[in-house]
Amino acid sequence: MSLLNRTRNLASFLNWPRMKAAFGLLSSDARHAWIRTVNNSHLGEAPLESIYPWFSFPSIDYLSKLASSDMRVLEFGCGYSTVWWAQRTSWVTSIERSPHWIAEVRRALTKHAMSNVELIPFSGFRGTTEEEIKAGCDPLQLEPHVHRYVRAGQAKTVLYDVIVVDDVFRNEAASAAIVRLKPGGVLVLDDSERERYRPTFDLFERMGWSFASFYGATPYHFHEKQTTIWHKPM
Repeated sequence: MSLLNRTRNLASFLNWPRMKAAFGLLSSDARHAWIRTVNNSHLGEAPLESIYPWFSFPSIDYLSKLASSDMRVLEFGCGYSTVWWAQRTSWVTSIERSPHWIAEVRRALTKHAMSNVELIPFSGFRGTTEEEIKAGCDPLQLEPHVHRYVRAGQAKTVLYDVIVVDDVFRNEAASAAIVRLKPGGVLVLDDSERERYRPTFDLFERMGWSFASFYGATPYHFHEKQTTIWHKPM
């Protein structure tokens, strides 16, 4: 996208009353960060200071304060967040279905000389979206594939400080993540405003996990979303 088009989009964004209000609620640092991301939207080429997860900015502010150099992170779905976490924690394991995103992340990691990331490809699904996967899979085979996906890499018996759920079958991934998360650890569910993820809210409510939902503007995009963060009891 040309700089002219980005400028036009930015002007359109700020003139939309709801988005203008959301932008106004961001911290000064987050506002500057959002502008940087709009002008550096390609992961493989973006400077390190312009790489942010595709979470809501209020949740990024929260996670920035939470992250520490001794943490281990597990992600369902790699991307910008992988590089962002790798800057701030000791180790990141990402489970990813897309060869394109694996290549993009590897390119960025090489560019920034990062070696604390393990990318685990998963090829058990046909289709891009959850709906496409369900439509193209024998119902008798779907459950075993989902079971393998949400437990990918589990044989290493590592417990994580942070688990990010940001790909397909998020309810199933969140449920399976419970035993992989350290006491006191956090689980991050992106796009949590979607009604389809209500079962995850219900599950953690029954278990007594505390949570906070953060709604607001999103890096690289001209829309809002919600990111929810649960804390596992000690």
